[in-house]
This record gives sequence, structure tokens and C-alpha cells, in this order.
Amino acid sequence: MTSIAGKKILITGATDGLGKEVAKRALKAGATVLMHGRNKQKGEKAASELINETNKDTIHYYNADLASLQEVKDLSQHITSEHDKIDVLINNAAIGGGPKGGAERDSGNRHASITSTPSPIAAMGLQCLYASFIK
Repeated sequence: MTSIAGKKILITGATDGLGKEVAKRALKAGATVLMHGRNKQKGEKAASELINETNKDTIHYYNADLASLQEVKDLSQHITSEHDKIDVLINNAAIGGGPKGGAERDSGNRHASITSTPSPIAAMGLQCLYASFIK
């Protein structure tokens, strides 16, 4: 098995559940974790908890609503300004609860009562981000 020690791993939807557990295990294994969430307070709390649980501080929290193309673009620019590469991308983010304020999202579709549905916008945007790091 290949070690992930020293690798940079971007995990979307990492503030709770499976994403948070994967982040914790990656930290314990020596990876640098780029943790994404869409609620800044919850994300910063989750990152702090992981630092305390693992005694590792190689974690960076990034906030973005991946159902918004503009926020995906902003997230991409933020990450690329701080990191020279991403070794692994784990697309765990989902869109749920519908759009903010009932407005239509960038896709032009209304999302009513969608839970745990991978965001195709997020997947496409983040795969483009990942591809930009491949040398």
C-alpha cells in the first residue's frame, strides 16, 4: 500500500460524517488536509477538533458553497494561491436543503429537498482545479 504521508489531500464536505473521518485518518497518516465545508463556523470548529484529536496541525479549512459556480471559482483561486499541488481529491460534498433563499442556483434548476446528492457543479469545478495541479 502506498503511504499518504506528506501528500496534500483536498476533501470536500469534510466538516462532519464520512468526510471528517477521512480527514482525521489522513491527518493521522501524515497527510496535509485541505478541508472544505460550506459553514465557516462549523468548519473552523471541525478543523480545531481534528487538530486536538490527532495532535497534527497540517490542516487548512476552506469555506465555499459548491452549488455556486462563483464560489467554486473563488475556492479554486484561494487554494491555488496557497498550495502548489494537490495529490488527492476526495469529492464528498453534497448539496442539500435547497438553494439559499429559494433562489435558483447557477445550474438554473431548483433543488427542492435534495439530500446527500453529489453536486455535479462541484465535481466538475473541483476536477478542473485538480487537473490544473497535475504536472
